[in-house]
Amino acid sequence: MCGIIGYNGSLNAQDLILEGLSKIEYRGYDSAGLAILEAKGKVALVKTKGGVAELEAKIDGDQRGKMGIGHTRWATHGIPSVKNAHPHKSTNFYIVHNGIIENHAEIADFLADQGFGKLQSDTDTEVLAWLLEYNYQKSENIRSALAATLNGVRGAFGLAIIHRDTPNVLYVARRSSPIVIAELEHGFMVASDVTAIPPEATHATYLDDDQFAVITPASMRVYNMSHDLVNHTNVKLDLDRKAHGKDGEQHFMMKEILEQPTSVAETIRGRLDKTRYDAVLGGLNMDEESARKLRSLTSVACGTAHYSSVLASYLLEEVVDIPLRAEVASEFLYRNQRYEVGQDMVLAVSQSGETADTIAAINKMGLKGVRTFGIVNAVGSTISRITDGGTYLRCGPEIAVASTKAFTSQVVAQLMLGLRINSLRGNPIKNNRSTVESLLKLPAELEKTIQQVSEPIVTAAQKVDPYNQVMFLGRGSLYPMALEGALKYKEITYTPAQAHPAGEMKHGPLALIDKDTVVVYLLREGSLLDKSLSNLREIEARKGKVLVITDSAKLHKQREDSILIPGSTDINSPLLFNVALQLLAYHVANKRGLSIDKPRNLAKSVTVE
Repeated sequence: MCGIIGYNGSLNAQDLILEGLSKIEYRGYDSAGLAILEAKGKVALVKTKGGVAELEAKIDGDQRGKMGIGHTRWATHGIPSVKNAHPHKSTNFYIVHNGIIENHAEIADFLADQGFGKLQSDTDTEVLAWLLEYNYQKSENIRSALAATLNGVRGAFGLAIIHRDTPNVLYVARRSSPIVIAELEHGFMVASDVTAIPPEATHATYLDDDQFAVITPASMRVYNMSHDLVNHTNVKLDLDRKAHGKDGEQHFMMKEILEQPTSVAETIRGRLDKTRYDAVLGGLNMDEESARKLRSLTSVACGTAHYSSVLASYLLEEVVDIPLRAEVASEFLYRNQRYEVGQDMVLAVSQSGETADTIAAINKMGLKGVRTFGIVNAVGSTISRITDGGTYLRCGPEIAVASTKAFTSQVVAQLMLGLRINSLRGNPIKNNRSTVESLLKLPAELEKTIQQVSEPIVTAAQKVDPYNQVMFLGRGSLYPMALEGALKYKEITYTPAQAHPAGEMKHGPLALIDKDTVVVYLLREGSLLDKSLSNLREIEARKGKVLVITDSAKLHKQREDSILIPGSTDINSPLLFNVALQLLAYHVANKRGLSIDKPRNLAKSVTVE
């Protein structure tokens, strides 16, 4: 989950690398470093614990080299420290790495047997530098040494490498960890995240698994692990990669919460046909016969993306006549469920399109010949390239680690997929009409909700803040919102938070209720309201503090500690409740003075298992 930057060209490499590192620092890191090849045999290496600002402060003057590599680390092997920060080096090689080397201990033992001495760090990366050194001494050819080294590795890697005696060549490689290469007027830039690529780049090459590239200031060649030259394709960069400001807000998270009316409008723009009550999804790549053969949809996702699918599984029951099962990607990967070619389709849901567990699950399905469909935000990401079809969220860059607007668009995208499949299967238009009409109203309803709840949520957050145990409850489609609300709360407030279906209270969770517990209870008008009110009374009888979030004006008038949500359709309503939950977590975290955009221990894109 680290950030990689590399440059080889005619400009000052240090400036471009620091600029690139600052663009991807939002993903959440704990150390940083760079290596600049100033002249043949001379490399300036600077590393620090902390972020890019600390790295810049540690640099002693400008390094005038025109080739270099940079890195921001999210600790996996070894604590955050200078010795564990990247780049790592051997005698002649400097290397930055994203991923996990599963057989690093075996490699370390092998290197010790070959007399390479004691490693200087606790990481799994340093062994790669020394194994590369070993293979280079055997072959005296860097490309051959690189192929031999990577063929001996188990695990995931995105790599950028420089050799101290080769001032004009930058090497990069990839397996299950993204690497993008963009040609600029003055050279080549490489990165693990396309947002780090300068805005003037219009096209880029994404390395495929088990490929490496040899880059000079004027050329790039791509090889496979057999050291054979392979063709590569430049793709257009459509994503807005310009510097992203906070639009006057204190944090990116608040900006992104407030952007949801606009981001959802972009997700549905041009994709809903209100004449035929259908969705226009050209990326589905499915005909009517294939759609009629489908018997199930399964989503694989992690964290917030998974909860978007849990909610979609509830909502799609009213749209399509085949079920959507929401599976956690990290568990799905190691289960042995049966899937039939032509009858099942697996959805990969991911904001970044680079989530390692989700990618592994999709690769597993691909080997079985099962149809796959990607729902991602990042254009050109791995999931968008390995699935049989897909759709982009188009919700704009999401900078805060805790996902907000991407969640909303992920739910909407899955609903639109259901609409399109429903039409292809020849089901009656009435199944689609209410969904299309609801989704078209959603941007305006999100805007109204933000305006209505923003002020009372601040007051509610002040009352919730003192409690160190929080429980979220909901019934029906509000249960997935309770799950997502608890996740947001624990992510940025660092408070233990759990979620349950309200009907399960008497089956265990009620034992936790006392005067030190606050319950955030999501309540909707409808047939389940009376049953939910019974649960509420049971909580209060045990002295639990309750914050009610409801669309019932009558209930809101009866309760002082309540937030009123605008009434809406069954499809839109849970997403309106979610806005209130996002704001609640934000304001509690802000009151505590916590790092909202980059919470501790978390990273934006989880590219390791």
